[in-house]
Amino acid sequence: MVFDFAKWCINDRCNLSCPFCCMDNTYEELSFAHKCRVIDKLFGMGVSHIDFFGKEVLVDDEFFRLWDYIYKENYPFTLSFITNGVNLTKYKEDILTRAIKYGNLSQMAVSYDFGTSRTYNVSTDVLKPFIEAGIFTEFSIDLQEDNVDLIPDFIQQGHSNSVYIKPIIPHGLRSDYAKSVMVTRQNLNNLIITLNGVILNSFVTVSLPFIIPSKSMPKSTNGKLRITNDDKCLCGDTLFITSDGNVYGCGDVALTRSERFCSFLETPAEEIHKHICKQGRKRECIV
Repeated sequence: MVFDFAKWCINDRCNLSCPFCCMDNTYEELSFAHKCRVIDKLFGMGVSHIDFFGKEVLVDDEFFRLWDYIYKENYPFTLSFITNGVNLTKYKEDILTRAIKYGNLSQMAVSYDFGTSRTYNVSTDVLKPFIEAGIFTEFSIDLQEDNVDLIPDFIQQGHSNSVYIKPIIPHGLRSDYAKSVMVTRQNLNNLIITLNGVILNSFVTVSLPFIIPSKSMPKSTNGKLRITNDDKCLCGDTLFITSDGNVYGCGDVALTRSERFCSFLETPAEEIHKHICKQGRKRECIV
C-alpha cells in the first residue's frame, strides 16, 4: 500500500499559548536520529509529499536540519509547513536559501490570529520576501466572532497568494473556548457574501468542517472564492504521525491518546494501513 501524503507533527514545543489552539497534550518527542529514520521510512513507503506541523515548526532550527537531511539523501519529496509566523523574520534566510537551492518547498502556511483579543500579530509585510521568491504562501485564519468584520479589509491588502478561513468549532479540550467565540451561521453567510465583492488578488478558501453543508452557502461570483467542506476523511490516503512517533487515523483527533494506535517506526507499512482503514471504517469514514 502506498501513502502519497504524510502529515507529520515534528515537535511538541511552541513559543506561544493561544487560547484557540487544540495542541494541549504534551508528549515525548523523538530524537533527531529517530526523526531521520521516519524520513527514511516515508521514502521507503512511497510517500511523495510531507506536510510539517507541530506545536510550532519554527520554534528552533530542527526543521531545517530535517530539510537538509532530505536534500542530502536525495529524497524526491515535496514539502510544506505551517507556522505561527512569529519567527519568520528570524529564519527568513534559512527558508529562502533552502527553498531556492533545494527546490522542493511547495507551500508555506501562516496560522494568523488577528481577532480583537489577538495573542500575537504577524504583519502581512513579513511574507513579501517569500511571495516574491515564488513560494506559494497561505494565510490560515481561524474565523472567530471578534474578527469576522476584519477579514475583508485584510484580504484587500492583496499581499498573500491564498487565504484559508476555517470557522472555530467546539472540539477537543478547548471546546468551552471554541463555543464562546464560534461564529454563527448568519455571520458566516454574510462574510461569504461580502467576500464575493472584495476579493482582488487572493484566492480565498472558506472551509466548513462538519457545521454547514457547503451546498447551502452562497457561491463564488468571481471565480476566486472556494467554499469547501472538510468532512471528507483522509483515512487510508494520508499518513498522520505524531511528535512521539505514533500513527493516528484522522487529523481532527490527532491529540487524543486513544487514537494513537501504533508506532510508525516499529510497525510494518501494511499493518499501519490496516490500522488506519480499520479506524476509518469504525467511524464510517471508509466504506
